[in-house]
Amino acid sequence: MILRGEGAALRNFGALSLNSSRACKYALGVLLAVALTSIPLGAPWGCGPYATYLFVNTLHPDFPLRRYARGALGVPLPTYQSDYLAIAYRELMLGPFTPQEAAQLNRLAPTPRFHSLHLAGTKQVCTGKSSFNCVQILNCTPDAFRYARKTRHMLAAQWGADSPQLQLWNSAQKQVFSNCTGGASIPAPLPPSAPLLARQARQYQIGAAYFYAGEFGHATAAWAGVLRGPPSPWSSIALYLMARAEIRRAMLHDKTRTQRTRDIQTAELWLSRVARNPRDRRYHSAAVRLMNFVQFRLNPSAQLLILAHRLMEPHDPYLRQDAIDFHLLFVQFNQPYGQSANFVLPALAGSNDLLDWIYTLRQPPAQAWPRAWAKWRQTHALPWLIAALFAARPGSPDLNRLLAAAQQVPATSPGYDVVQLLALRLLFWEGHGRAVQARPVERDAPLGPKPVSGAAVC
Repeated sequence: MILRGEGAALRNFGALSLNSSRACKYALGVLLAVALTSIPLGAPWGCGPYATYLFVNTLHPDFPLRRYARGALGVPLPTYQSDYLAIAYRELMLGPFTPQEAAQLNRLAPTPRFHSLHLAGTKQVCTGKSSFNCVQILNCTPDAFRYARKTRHMLAAQWGADSPQLQLWNSAQKQVFSNCTGGASIPAPLPPSAPLLARQARQYQIGAAYFYAGEFGHATAAWAGVLRGPPSPWSSIALYLMARAEIRRAMLHDKTRTQRTRDIQTAELWLSRVARNPRDRRYHSAAVRLMNFVQFRLNPSAQLLILAHRLMEPHDPYLRQDAIDFHLLFVQFNQPYGQSANFVLPALAGSNDLLDWIYTLRQPPAQAWPRAWAKWRQTHALPWLIAALFAARPGSPDLNRLLAAAQQVPATSPGYDVVQLLALRLLFWEGHGRAVQARPVERDAPLGPKPVSGAAVC
C-alpha cells in the first residue's frame, strides 16, 4: 500500500505525480464494483493520477493532540513550536506517552472555551501613561470562584444558609469580585464583637479584595494577619497567597530589575516554606508550580535545562505546564526557523541532547547537516537520523548509509512515517523518480494501520 499523503508530499518537494500501476489497478477494481451497484452503466470512468492538495500548519500538528501524543507523529516539521518538537523527541526516544500524559498534552492546544471562561475575570493593567504600556491580565481565575463557592458551603454548614453572618459574607464577597475587572472596593473589617470565624473570613476577603484591586502590599499585609492570628480555615493558604501577591507586584508594578528580583526572591522563600510544611499538603502542588514560575523569571537558562531534563522523565505530574514553560523559555533564546540564533542557546544545547536536536533541526539545511550527521553517526538515535534526513541534500556524503538506516526503522515506530517520506524525497532528488513511483511502503505493523497525520507534508 502506498503511504497515504506520499504523493502530495513528494509533489511539494519536486512536482512529482505518483502513478503506481498497483494502486491504479486496485482503485479501478473498487470503482468498477461501485459502478455495478449504484452508477449508471454509461458513466465513463478514468484512472489517475489524481492530484491531492493538503493545507498544512507549519507551527503545530493536528489538533487535538491526542493522536500525536500517542505515537501518530506523522511528519513533525522543523518549523513546529519547540514544545511540539520536544513531544516528538520524547516519543522517538522512549515511545508514546501514557494515556494520562497524553491527556495532559491534549490540553496544550488552545480552545474557544478558554477565552469564554476567563473573559469575566480579565482586567487591563497599565505600567505607564501610554496605552502601549497596558496589558490584559486574567485577574480572577476560575479557581477563585470555585474556592469562594466552596467557602460559602462551609460557612453555610457552620452558620446556616439564612444566617445574618452568611449574608454579610455574601455582600463582602460581591465587593471582592467587583475588583476583578477594575475598581478598588474593599470590605470593612468586622468589629471585635463579631464571631471569630466571621472576622477571620473577613480578613481573608480584605486581602483578596486588595489583591484583585492591584494593591499588592496591602494584600500581603492582610494575609499576614490571617497567618499570625488564631488557626482558621485560611491559615494554610495565607502564605501561598502572600507569595502570589509578591510575584504579581514584581511582574506588574516594580520599576527596576532590582525591585523585581527582590520581590520574586521573597516569594520563592515563602513558597519553599509552603512546599516543606506537611500541614500545607493541599497546596504543595500549586507551590511547586509557582516556584517553577519563579525560577522561570530568576534563572531562565538554568530552568530551560531543568525543563529539558524533566520532559524526558516518565510520569511527570506537571507535563503540560513543563511543556509550555519549555517553549516560552526556548523562544527567549532562539529566533524563528532559518534565522540566526541567540548565542545562549548553542551553549545550552551542548549540554542537553533534546535542546541540541531542536536547535539543529531549526537551522538551515547547510548549517544543520554537519551537526546532524555527526550526532547520528555517534548515537544512531532515531531523532538524529530524522534530523540528518531533513538536512540531507543531493551530494551530501554517505547518503546510502542514511537510506539503509531508514529501511531498518520498523513500521511500529513513531518515526516510521517521517523517515520513509524523507527517504523517498532523497531518492527523488537523486534522480530516482521512477523507483520512487514504483516503491510500495508496506505497513504491516502488528498494532494495525497507523494513518499519517494531516500535517504530514513537508
